[in-house]
Amino acid sequence: MGPGPIYASISPASNYLLQWDGNDFKESNVYSNVGKLGVGTAAPAEQLHLTGRLRSKGIVLDENEEILKNQITCYNRSFYGTDSTGLRKKILMKEDLASEFLLIPEQLSDANKTDWKRK
Repeated sequence: MGPGPIYASISPASNYLLQWDGNDFKESNVYSNVGKLGVGTAAPAEQLHLTGRLRSKGIVLDENEEILKNQITCYNRSFYGTDSTGLRKKILMKEDLASEFLLIPEQLSDANKTDWKRK
């Protein structure tokens, strides 16, 4: 807004995406490293690595049969979760709950069945 352009240098930290804070362009908390983005971390381990909570209207899960620790995945029309060791994979929900419910007794030991009847 003067007789000519006024230039100011922009020198954010390397690999951080820029954001406008109302006065200047500064680095954001989004870090880019070899095709991976980290939000809140400068060492992203996945294509998108978040260190905080995620809020979304929806998340689409592709078919995925890998087993990683603390993971929720979808495979063969079922949803699975793993524990903190990544060794235990458990079905979270099936597409057809009614027919799956009827399969539960087949998965129980005799002791489990007796305990279930008692309760």
